[in-house]
Amino acid sequence: MSVLGKSLCTVFLLAAAALPPVFGQAPGAGTMDCYMDYARFDAEGDLECVELYFGVPRDALRYEPADGKIRAVIRFDLKVLSSDSVILTRSWERQDQAESAASIQQGQMLQDVQEIFLGPGTYRIRASVSDPAGLKAKTREFSLTCESRPDGRLSLSDVQLATLIARDSTASRFNKNGYRVLPNPSAVYGVSMPVCYHYFEMYGLSPLSAGTDSTVSVNVSVIDSQGRTAVPGTPRRMVRAGASLVDVGGLQAGSLLTGSYRLRVEVSDNAQQDTVFREKTFFVYRAQDLSARPDEGREPADPTGSEFLVMDEASADAHFAYLKYIIGRNESKIYKKLNLEGKRRFLRDFWIARNAGWTGDGASYKDVFYERLRQADARFSGAMKAGWKTDRGRILLVYGEPDDVRRSTMNDTGRNYEIWRFDRVEGGSEFIFVDESGYGDYRLVHSTVLNEIHDTTYNSLLN
Repeated sequence: MSVLGKSLCTVFLLAAAALPPVFGQAPGAGTMDCYMDYARFDAEGDLECVELYFGVPRDALRYEPADGKIRAVIRFDLKVLSSDSVILTRSWERQDQAESAASIQQGQMLQDVQEIFLGPGTYRIRASVSDPAGLKAKTREFSLTCESRPDGRLSLSDVQLATLIARDSTASRFNKNGYRVLPNPSAVYGVSMPVCYHYFEMYGLSPLSAGTDSTVSVNVSVIDSQGRTAVPGTPRRMVRAGASLVDVGGLQAGSLLTGSYRLRVEVSDNAQQDTVFREKTFFVYRAQDLSARPDEGREPADPTGSEFLVMDEASADAHFAYLKYIIGRNESKIYKKLNLEGKRRFLRDFWIARNAGWTGDGASYKDVFYERLRQADARFSGAMKAGWKTDRGRILLVYGEPDDVRRSTMNDTGRNYEIWRFDRVEGGSEFIFVDESGYGDYRLVHSTVLNEIHDTTYNSLLN
């Protein structure tokens, strides 16, 4: 249990989210998918309470008649690994019931929360979500590191994004420190879900004593993909009553343009002039931003790239930057010489051409690419670099999810490293990443893929 008295709970709920239209039109018609997120909170001793959040689109599930209604069953399988050894497994099922197929709308998600307690170390989380009736499954995997919090020093939990936060002091499994917090594992907001709610905890506040400042300053702001302030924060002062404190709030994300943003929370202990911050990536999707508004006489835009025709130049340049790993040198030179209208059309035509040559099943290449981008930022972002700009982010964007990942955690004589294996790339290939600094910035040091870095002496970097 956390120092703030967080109770163990499992939450299963239904929420309507403003998600991109990538799901099927009828129940069971879509591809099984699952959104995952997590937040780490302080717990007893050296343990951290890791809350795992799941979101499953309802229209991807297969419903069966049951007692005059329809019902779907979802199975969750969770594994936690440390140094490739399984240290925790958990399996459970949840049911969803609806009056009829017509009541299941695109964008609705079933959400679940599981809590696990972990000591200091680096872990691999592997979770599978399956629909037994539809024989469909989806597996997500990511790494996380738990660290001991500094004694007597100000620190923060992760920021949890939510679809709703409300005061609720009743005994309920949905409650956490006097609040009802409904998580948003997709991290997507928009017109249908305009308010981006947040929850986080503060630890290690200085002791109260006569003559000292008993307040904490909290500032919550939003940073866009270019590092500019999209929503300036309004500093607030909170009176502390002990060594820990909770903050909740919400901001109007529905007014932001479609894109990627970072919610930044900054906390200062005014008695010690100590300041720390945390950031959390979220996304805004608004249909009106994706609707072409052609001038008179202009041909209608192809819907696969219509969102680019309404972007300002900064947004267009940001989206062009995402393409640096998959675009040709000549294409890059052409783009940089264009005016705003030319850049918009370039981006639209780029994706029309790439989608036409895409042989994957289901979603378009553009949708697949942006999902990889979202995953890269969610998994690999650090204090100084966005996830898609890291070496692991680049490989994920270019080649997709690896078929196998082997990780080794740091010991007395070595460094953390990861080996990614792809069965489908050049008939079988691998990439080796090493955390040389020890701060989670993994660098690609060797690959068997043509035109990637090749260094057969990479073993010397592991020690």
